[in-house]
Amino acid sequence: RHLSLREKPKNRKHLPITMTTNAEEENDENAIRRAEELEALESFYGPDSITTKSCNTTTSTVIWNISIQSQITLSLHIPSTYPSLCTTPPKITIGVESRGKDNKVTSISQTRRDEIINDMMDLYEPEMEVAIVWAEHCRAALEEYFEEDGDGDDNNDYDSNNNNNNNN
Repeated sequence: RHLSLREKPKNRKHLPITMTTNAEEENDENAIRRAEELEALESFYGPDSITTKSCNTTTSTVIWNISIQSQITLSLHIPSTYPSLCTTPPKITIGVESRGKDNKVTSISQTRRDEIINDMMDLYEPEMEVAIVWAEHCRAALEEYFEEDGDGDDNNDYDSNNNNNNNN
C-alpha cells in the first residue's frame, strides 16, 4: 500500500531530521580549533597571562589579551570565522601600561608598534592558527628593542617620584 501525502504512517515515531550544513560544521571546527589554540597559549604563557573578553556580539568577535611582558599586552581580535573561514587576519594591537608594578615607565613608539604588527601580519597565512607565532614574534621583537634602546624610546628613565632622569 502506498501512502498519499495526506496520510501519516501508523506506529512510526516522528524523528526530527537534523541536517548540518558545511558552514555549521566549519563553525564547529573553528570553535574547537580556537579553544585548542587558547589552551595552548595558556600552557605556553601561563593562565594568568591570558584574558579573553567579548568585543562584538553581532560578529562574535572575542579579544585575546596576551601579557607579553610586565607592562605590554598583545591583543588579538578573533572573529568567529577564525581560523579556517577568516578572509582577513585578526586585528592586532600592542598595548603598553604607562607604569608597571615596579613603578617603572615603559614606552614604545607607535612607529615601532606598527613595525612589529606589520611583521606579524607578514607571518599570517590563511587557515593557520597564528596566536603563538605572533605572540612569540612580538616578545622577541620587544626583547630586542629594549636591549637596543634600554628602557624604551629616548632612553628615558623615570623614578617613582615621576622625575625624568634623562640619560642624554
